[in-house]
Amino acid sequence: MSIQNIFGIPIYHANVDNHEDIKNQLTPYFEDQKYFDTPSAWLSTVQTSIHSEKNSEVDYKLWLKSIIQKHLDPYLKSLQPVSPNLLVNTLGIWMNKYDFTQGQEPHNHIDGITHFSCSYIVEQPEESCEFVFVDDEDYVNAHGLGHIFLWDTPKKNHHIDLKEGDILIFPAWLNHAVSPNRGQLQRRTISANWRVRLADQETKQFSVDLNKNVV
Repeated sequence: MSIQNIFGIPIYHANVDNHEDIKNQLTPYFEDQKYFDTPSAWLSTVQTSIHSEKNSEVDYKLWLKSIIQKHLDPYLKSLQPVSPNLLVNTLGIWMNKYDFTQGQEPHNHIDGITHFSCSYIVEQPEESCEFVFVDDEDYVNAHGLGHIFLWDTPKKNHHIDLKEGDILIFPAWLNHAVSPNRGQLQRRTISANWRVRLADQETKQFSVDLNKNVV
């Protein structure tokens, strides 16, 4: 595992050791088109299960248990919380498929309750997509200097080198994107959102309902 500082923000990047078990368990869902559609509100044409009614039928428990215990837990502890007792709620888990030329436009997961998000690489063929963090803040105008100095704050892109079985966990407010798939083979990923709160004093560890996909 590693913690990378991107735009001054700590990002978690690691490889999941039981990836083959997770991949084998989830592959039948990826290969069944009934779980996927293309959201009309998105600019991209990526196939996703995020709004599919069938997504609730996908068995994410093995994946979620592996990520919570071995990756999300250490990442949150590395951020030095004021209390070791945190309550973590999984707000959603969904699948994504990228065929030739398909990608994902820059976006974030800010919705008032989501604190952390992730991207998990189920399959990453060569010459497919790249995961990119985007910093497009206009700092000149944000500091009230736009009417004095006529220069633009340059947009900064940070490309992450990902391979199959890798996971990225990051704050939900970070803008991120996926470049168009340059290859003929399909790229497959899992995404998830989490909410983090301080737990009650009697809570001794992370609390996650593994019997539900959405808590």
